[in-house]
Amino acid sequence: IDADLERELVNTLRQQTKQAIHSYRKIRLGGVAKYFVWIAVGDGSCPSCEKRHGKRKTMRQWEATGEPGSDVLICRQECRCSLQPDFVSDIGD
Repeated sequence: IDADLERELVNTLRQQTKQAIHSYRKIRLGGVAKYFVWIAVGDGSCPSCEKRHGKRKTMRQWEATGEPGSDVLICRQECRCSLQPDFVSDIGD
């Protein structure tokens, strides 16, 4: 496979996977978890993702400020970070 075609295919699959995960979080976990924590992938994270690592916000706040894979990030569609539900913090709220 041509390298450019392979890169485009990988990006498309990454975006579709992130959209599916986003939908799952909103539908399934949005009613259960109040907060979500940004998890950066470690080595290879862009500066905008490193800055967000460990930050805790509601899903609406993440949607407003930029979720993994959004255009406000340096890495944009290349992002490999995720938002994980923060059930522990929810207990105290």
